[in-house]
Amino acid sequence: MPRPHVVLFLTMLSLPFLFTACTAKPENPSFPLNFSQASKAVADMRADPQPLSRPLVIIGGFGDPNVSPPLFKSWFQGVTRDSQMITVFSPCHSLPRPQPLS
Repeated sequence: MPRPHVVLFLTMLSLPFLFTACTAKPENPSFPLNFSQASKAVADMRADPQPLSRPLVIIGGFGDPNVSPPLFKSWFQGVTRDSQMITVFSPCHSLPRPQPLS
């Protein structure tokens, strides 16, 4: 059974993450879209799926072991009903060190 001070420590450690996840996000001036507008847009797309105008390339993040790209591809297929999607991931988990110029 965990010790009470360990449980208290882990609880205190997680509180900042809980509160920062619930704060209002700043709007991006180049893409002013809030959560409710995005949810409505996705619902509209699901109600009337359209083909993609060009292929969608889904790139996995650095160090991602090819988990996210297939999940995003599946989500987008539910919205567009289109198969023009390519998933890309890099098995690289570190960047090479730059070599000194000789």
